[in-house]
Amino acid sequence: MQRLLWLSVWIALGSAGAAAAQPPRDGGADGASPLRRATAASTFATIQGNALDALDRPLPNYPVRLRNARTGRVVGQQLTDDAGLFSFTNVDPGSYIVELVGDNLRVEATSALLPVDAGDVVSTVVQLPGRRRVVGWFGDSVGHAAAVIAGAAGAGVLAVNMTGEDISPD
Repeated sequence: MQRLLWLSVWIALGSAGAAAAQPPRDGGADGASPLRRATAASTFATIQGNALDALDRPLPNYPVRLRNARTGRVVGQQLTDDAGLFSFTNVDPGSYIVELVGDNLRVEATSALLPVDAGDVVSTVVQLPGRRRVVGWFGDSVGHAAAVIAGAAGAGVLAVNMTGEDISPD
């Protein structure tokens, strides 16, 4: 009889401890369950980065925009902080480009294409171009031409139509 009493006390204490160790089903003060909170947070992505000038210095209080690469629509805009940092949160999965915007809303520089999935945190650096002498169409080396061609192929550009008259002596 005494064993049965100890066994029932032990079971009662064990189940009470297990219930206390589990998170509440109704969540915290916001009323969302931990499962719903985690799922809602993981359905969006974050794109963060640095805005730099041509000499690798931060660009404080500089306008940046986030553009959906598929639709072409601007989905967010803000100013960088004092350290030239920016962060776009609650971004839907897709492909995006971050733009540095100058006077008259002119795009001065862009990031690489940024594909994001649900829950991703993607970092990028967007830098203003330098003011150096350009030799030829693609810069000062064959490496630049190869990089441009590889980037175009990676983005799905298969052919280019020439417009206007050829002005080169060749």
